[in-house]
Amino acid sequence: MKRSLVFLHGFLGSPQDWDGVIEYLPEYACQALSYPFQIPKNSIVIGYSMGGRIALRSSQPKILLSTHPGLKTPEEKAQRWHQDELWIQKLKTEPLESFLEAWYAQPLFDSLRNHPAFPKSRRLQQNRQVLIQMLSHESLAHQEFTLPDATFLHGQFDQKYAQLYQNLNIPSLEISNAGHAAHLENPQGCAEAIREGLTMISSEEKPLGNLYGNDIDPDNRC
Repeated sequence: MKRSLVFLHGFLGSPQDWDGVIEYLPEYACQALSYPFQIPKNSIVIGYSMGGRIALRSSQPKILLSTHPGLKTPEEKAQRWHQDELWIQKLKTEPLESFLEAWYAQPLFDSLRNHPAFPKSRRLQQNRQVLIQMLSHESLAHQEFTLPDATFLHGQFDQKYAQLYQNLNIPSLEISNAGHAAHLENPQGCAEAIREGLTMISSEEKPLGNLYGNDIDPDNRC
């Protein structure tokens, strides 16, 4: 029987965002879920960004891509909630296309914005009320800081999260030729990193800082 993997998308995302990664994991039974997520038991959870933060609430084994473990101080949380309230107001008052343009103009998405895999047309099909609900309920401002027993992944160009994990002493796997949305920008590299994370879960080893790219054989890496 194939091992079960459950994939959780991020804010503004959809289950289809994981299609490219799942294609490179044929040896697993893969299921990408829609929001709100209902995580099947006896699965390994793989979450991206907001989906990764939702996965933190699960007791099941986890692989977390571009996932924040939480803010530590009330001041940081208050500042984040203020920012998210501004985004929520934009969602309520502006055309969805204008909101998306502003959201993806953030430096975090520099490598995704003009990437051929950026699913802009799919983003324009979003339900505005669902997005408001997601951003309201799942704001980082509401999340408790935690350092879970999980494997963390980040993109090579996502220096914000690379620095975050380094500052918190969180070992992580780096995916080459990708930024924050590594599953879209380099699905093969992301799949290889997930496969390595699954090996670590099986052997209960801690992550090492391996670098994956499209042309790197995971069994012959330097």
